[in-house]
Amino acid sequence: MKRIAFMMAFAALLVSCGTTGGVTSGMSKAERKAYVAEQVYNGLDEKHYTIEVSHMTERRGGMRTLSGGYELQVKGDTVISYLPYFGDVYAGRTVPYGQQKALNFTGHIYNYVAVMEKQGEYRIQFQTETDEDRYIYTIQLFDNGKSYIDVLGENRTSISFIGDMKIAY
Repeated sequence: MKRIAFMMAFAALLVSCGTTGGVTSGMSKAERKAYVAEQVYNGLDEKHYTIEVSHMTERRGGMRTLSGGYELQVKGDTVISYLPYFGDVYAGRTVPYGQQKALNFTGHIYNYVAVMEKQGEYRIQFQTETDEDRYIYTIQLFDNGKSYIDVLGENRTSISFIGDMKIAY
């Protein structure tokens, strides 16, 4: 009986999601693709976008799936980095002990560069710093919103993330 009730609730959820009537409802697949590509381009052009992160890869290997909430936001000359960090501090380097921020901070962006490498593929690179470290963020972003983020710290081992640009549907 519980199983039937669960299946009925799940079916109702699917039907309600399919009839929400978002921005892309009624668009063909090609029109949706063009819409997403335009949103990606506009976000880069305005330097105002959010990338929701779903996976991370440590330099020592091993990919981890992340459970919601992690993201990287660029808002003009400000970066809001809310990303997990698993890695090491380089030998001979120090970072504050205890309440470490690592990749969880709001900072000023320096040397922001965004270039189209190929049709539908962008490379964004910028620098930022905190009281703990200096970072270089390199983002490879595709016109379907998929992205790869590589973060290179001066005092820490680098780390990579996979995510999607947040697009209003």
